[in-house]
Amino acid sequence: MKTKILLLFILLFWLLGVCTVLSGKIEEEMLPQVVTVQAGAQQLSDPNSKMKLPLGCLQADENGMHLYRLAEGSGWEAGTYVEEVGGYTVEGDALLLDAAGEQYVRYTSKPLAPGQPVEAAEEGAPAPDRWLAVFPGEAPELGPLPPGVALEEKQGNVVLLAVDLGSSPFMEGQAKTLLPALAEANVYSFADMARLLENAVCGGLLLGVFFMGLIFWGYAWHQIKDPKKHWGCMAANLLLGGALLAAMALILSFVDLPSSLLPQQYITDWGHYRQEFQEFFTALEVFSGETGGALEAVAMGNRRGYAEYLCSSIAVFQVCLSVLLLFGEEAISDRRIHEHSRP
Repeated sequence: MKTKILLLFILLFWLLGVCTVLSGKIEEEMLPQVVTVQAGAQQLSDPNSKMKLPLGCLQADENGMHLYRLAEGSGWEAGTYVEEVGGYTVEGDALLLDAAGEQYVRYTSKPLAPGQPVEAAEEGAPAPDRWLAVFPGEAPELGPLPPGVALEEKQGNVVLLAVDLGSSPFMEGQAKTLLPALAEANVYSFADMARLLENAVCGGLLLGVFFMGLIFWGYAWHQIKDPKKHWGCMAANLLLGGALLAAMALILSFVDLPSSLLPQQYITDWGHYRQEFQEFFTALEVFSGETGGALEAVAMGNRRGYAEYLCSSIAVFQVCLSVLLLFGEEAISDRRIHEHSRP
């Protein structure tokens, strides 16, 4: 009875360790990334006039328009967060306000709320990318395109653009500022989608490690019926469970998810991923030509299938490996007991 209680406590502590490791990584990945602009950097000609910000600093949501600035917390609330700012006026394509020297949010990877922790994005080196724009209706004429942006495909409500120097990290608002004709579209980055799919290996490893830990614990529970006979195997299985927890923390250090494709609040919002994947990959199906963009679209669709297969295969392989290890462990244990029982 005492052994069963001890094993139950070990399972609870192991699951608590898993939740702790996962929650830390989830909190890190779910932080919205923001690009900021300083109001004092764009003054009007009159030194006594108000400070000027681009009109695009206003962030729109279902509750209206909002202007956010960065603030720093202290103590238990240490870190960077956003707070809403009022008292501004709109003049043409600019916002006028009194405060100078503050950092205001210009672009964000996901919608914000007052008091929300954020990460000030460090812009990486621009790299070639493709943007997929999905409009609610027929795609409009895009008009003159800015330098470095080329139209590759346009079918129905879908537009595929090649970008010579795509921003890193990708932010939809930044793309729409560069190309205002995309204002009504959902814009996706091929680079971000590829980055998301590249995490399939880590996803499969994490699933496999989790189920391996449960299998090792379950086998230790099975061996309770004869603890004197199997105490060595039980201890080995529990130690393996601890090692798997350390392995999970190591795997998570390699996880790198694109903020532009993550849900606003909960990383387990499967409906969000289903909607994003369905819209993105359904849109790719309209391209059937031999241009570079169409071929890249087909390759991206194939990459999704490969990523799903790889994730599930790695997890299943690890589960099968753990079962084989336990069979081997049982065989070795029985052999030793048989040798010791000989006269």
